[in-house]
Amino acid sequence: PTLHAELAQIIAHAAALNMETLLVTNGLLLTQERVRELVGSGVSGFVISVDAMDVQMHEANRGLPGLCARIKTANQAITTNGLGSTASVTMSRLVEYEKIPDFLLSLGFHSVTFSYPLTHLGSNYLSFSDSELVDLDDAELIDAFEQIKQLKKHFHVLNSLPSIEEMQ
Repeated sequence: PTLHAELAQIIAHAAALNMETLLVTNGLLLTQERVRELVGSGVSGFVISVDAMDVQMHEANRGLPGLCARIKTANQAITTNGLGSTASVTMSRLVEYEKIPDFLLSLGFHSVTFSYPLTHLGSNYLSFSDSELVDLDDAELIDAFEQIKQLKKHFHVLNSLPSIEEMQ
């Protein structure tokens, strides 16, 4: 079977076990047809990475021209198929917190979750970077967490307040 067929089998098996299955992606390959197939297989939701608060910066950072249009189309298909998606934003110097609601709404998102910027990790897990974009000092991190707490007042932020305050 193809990789897509194998993925559908894994999702269907998880769904048969009453497991929630979220697909985490950059959104590039989420066509209307693929979303329909994934939902039909049993996917219960989607998490799509967003790096910046405007099209040009996000696409330049990802190196994927046209990505935002693909994300918007995917979110329309996800909604049409009765599910939702959440934007996953890593705290970085690309993020302008006051612009988050408008930009995410323009892409079809109604919720966001924030990831702490990992710059060092004592394992072989590769979800970290030593980039200047995520190497925030204490003052920048504290300010970012304050802005996220304010954002929670008018946009659906999935991170809980106790979690945000603990990280802060």
